[in-house]
Amino acid sequence: RWHIKHNPDAEKLAKTEGFESWPDALRFHMDWSPKNDLDAPTMAPWGIAEQSAEAKRLERNPYYWKVDTAGNQLPYIDFVSAEIIAPELYHGKIISGEADVAWTHTSLSKLSEYTENSERADYRVIRLSSSITSWVTFSINQNHPDAVLREIYQNADLRKALSLAINRQEINDMVFSGMGKPIQATAHPDSAFYKEIWSEAWAAFDPERASEILDSMGLDKRDAEGFRLRSDAKPFRMTLEWAPEIDAATTAIVEMLIGYWEDVGVRTALNIQKGEHLSQKRNSSAHGVILGRLSEFNEPSAWANSTRSNLARGGTHYQSYAWEWGTWMDAAADIENGLKTLDDFGGTMPGVEPPDHVKEYNSWVDQWANVPYLSKEYYEIAGEIFDYNAEYVNVIGTVGALPCLYIAKNNIGNVPQSAWASFSWTGSPNMVTEQLFFKDR
Repeated sequence: RWHIKHNPDAEKLAKTEGFESWPDALRFHMDWSPKNDLDAPTMAPWGIAEQSAEAKRLERNPYYWKVDTAGNQLPYIDFVSAEIIAPELYHGKIISGEADVAWTHTSLSKLSEYTENSERADYRVIRLSSSITSWVTFSINQNHPDAVLREIYQNADLRKALSLAINRQEINDMVFSGMGKPIQATAHPDSAFYKEIWSEAWAAFDPERASEILDSMGLDKRDAEGFRLRSDAKPFRMTLEWAPEIDAATTAIVEMLIGYWEDVGVRTALNIQKGEHLSQKRNSSAHGVILGRLSEFNEPSAWANSTRSNLARGGTHYQSYAWEWGTWMDAAADIENGLKTLDDFGGTMPGVEPPDHVKEYNSWVDQWANVPYLSKEYYEIAGEIFDYNAEYVNVIGTVGALPCLYIAKNNIGNVPQSAWASFSWTGSPNMVTEQLFFKDR
């Protein structure tokens, strides 16, 4: 009723409901995150019956479309009560046994607490392998508005040097108790086309080599404190955009990273802000070094969509290393595909035209999305894509191949014991919650 194609009075209806136009009303009623219209039909196992700023109550969808092998309609559980709480309270409720299940926001830094309290609180901790290739990534803005910094940042040698300066094994040991894998930002090790050489590219801890590379770039002059100077004799200072509330593990990595980079003479400042402001910075070129996370790089997720959003087009998702290049290439693609004309952009291409090697790389990504899965071309193009990433290091990885901690009370049945092919992010276990059941009720 809110779409103009199906209701000629959709615009009038939207105005009546207080919206500026029918698309605004349609989005309000159809959006699922957040869910605004609780009466909207759903194909999910449960529908939201009540919600507030503090909690949601989900009730069984009587029209859910799945049955089990015996013909019983799913879901087994009648309702779900979800509390919306602060992170520390979330972990407290887990270790006190108040949560029946928890996984999306469990923390690897809390593993010892989860384990120590599991018997007393009557729950179990299951380690599911996840698609997180790198828990923290760093993307250096190659479209920086400062011309001198832009030239430095576009030099792949800088990114190689900064990558060599990172002690990934120390991060893995100190932050993740050795559970992860020191790794460059690349394909997930579980991928069929994966090559170990990609995860090792410029990822060894070699601060001496890092310093040599920085010197060879013309960053060999230093100030009285030993920090490097730019070609115009100004201090070479990198600004890391940072929202401390993200999680404790990331905070620890950020603190260690600053030490690593300053050890090779690169002054690194923190620009502390709120998470929503950090998201806005990602979608622009108004930043120095942006922090992200590389996930959904296992199969088939990497092939289906994630390489395009995470590493190609200038990294227009959690990674943002060349927003202006991405904007130009998106516009060029729309024009080439007949979706828009140059007039739609005011007669001038938006963003900044990228170098030819960047265009070629993005053409490989587009080709990859259009070849048969696991075909000969699939493997060949994947090799081109990730060889390029290994050489240009547009995104710097740290530690990955980390588990997702799934916590369930001992009276919950059908809890997943391992990951599956379509497990693409830490929320993926949502896809099997309809099979959970209470053993003793």
